[in-house]
Amino acid sequence: MNWTKQENSTGTLTVTLEGEPWEKACAKAFNRMKANLNLKGFRKGQVPDALAKKSIPAQAVYEEAANMVAQEALDSGVKEYKLDLVARPVLTVKDATEKSVTLEFTCTVSPDVELGDWKSIKAEKKAVEVSEEEIEQEMQSTVEGMNLDTEAAASATATINAYANSIRAGKANAVSAAEE
Repeated sequence: MNWTKQENSTGTLTVTLEGEPWEKACAKAFNRMKANLNLKGFRKGQVPDALAKKSIPAQAVYEEAANMVAQEALDSGVKEYKLDLVARPVLTVKDATEKSVTLEFTCTVSPDVELGDWKSIKAEKKAVEVSEEEIEQEMQSTVEGMNLDTEAAASATATINAYANSIRAGKANAVSAAEE
């Protein structure tokens, strides 16, 4: 198993499977393909192994077996190299024989981000001056925009005035002042 990081948060995970796990996968793939094989004179899936081996190309068996073991191989590679995948990897079967297979996954991983000295950035706070007239005008237009009846408009005006007065007075909890 090998991980090679490339540009733009991509990389290649190469996994080689050989021995018993690969042979078992090939046998399982062959049996699966044989079960769907139709040959004249035999019922579907009842073709003898010798005839099935002649009818099913070895490369097709290897491709099927590779697809069967690909997810497990990918999972072990991701775990071993602690990869953080952000997209579905692309599988390429590089070399497949009776004895082994080499799978290559092209992966997109989370980028490495290095923040500079962001704490040294300072932002200027600009003071905003608002006149009493502008406050009163905005409160009045807010109440008028609510389209309320006379009693509700008076209540809304009182609430807004209480809130504005608490802000003017510098109270920390403007909501409790509005409730009074």
